[in-house]
Amino acid sequence: MTAAPATIADTPAGVPTARQVRTHLRKARSRHHDHSLGDVLGDAYVMVLFVGMYGWFAISASRDLLDSPTVGRAEPGVRWWLAVSALLAGAGLAWRGLRALGPLLVTPATQSWATSAPIDRRAWLAPRFVLLMLGAAAGTAALGVAVAALGGVTDLSALGWAAAAGAGWGAAALALSVVAQSSRSGRRWPTVVGAVPMVAAAVITALVVLVGRLGDGLSRPATTPTVALFAAAVPLAGVGMVLAVRALPRVDRATLTTGAPFANAAPP
Repeated sequence: MTAAPATIADTPAGVPTARQVRTHLRKARSRHHDHSLGDVLGDAYVMVLFVGMYGWFAISASRDLLDSPTVGRAEPGVRWWLAVSALLAGAGLAWRGLRALGPLLVTPATQSWATSAPIDRRAWLAPRFVLLMLGAAAGTAALGVAVAALGGVTDLSALGWAAAAGAGWGAAALALSVVAQSSRSGRRWPTVVGAVPMVAAAVITALVVLVGRLGDGLSRPATTPTVALFAAAVPLAGVGMVLAVRALPRVDRATLTTGAPFANAAPP
């Protein structure tokens, strides 16, 4: 039988807590930090430029596609369902990206200092998990607004619901990916979760083509179901966060370093 994960109460006397180790590492990094304020601002500028450039490219490319003669002559329902298909395919690819990154990860230095130490793994990883949840929710909220705006939505309340739905599904995906990271190898549900949106995207695209050839094409729904998507995301995100917090002690050292090469490739 597998032994239960160690907690603070189970650790021997004199073993530092996760907070103490985190504080010690932060002080050690500050003593060896030789970057000037200009270096930090330069790195921040590069990151903002990178995100802005590729973000604007994605938005501009989407607008050009929607305004192109081929797509522009298509029925509104066809355009709407193709957008849904593209969004589902993007969700499947994003899940694969989360699984490839971890999403919880540590650098080799942190691996040597902390992941081998007998500290409470949940207390050590909880701040990273919270930051990732906030980042995922904010990013997918912005994505939801962008997709709704590209679809022609201008009402502020509708854009707000799109942001809420995006944030809910982003938080749910991040939480479930942490649960998947803690799962034992051989379990199939993480693969199934990633395959479902990809298969749904392929089915929708095939239906759009088939119905377009046999009839007048699929009709667009009267309203965008952002409220329903938000209502479905809230319980899923809640359950996912509870399961993820309970699974943090089971995230082992090997999976924590899966995405370390990506972290090392990022600007210092």
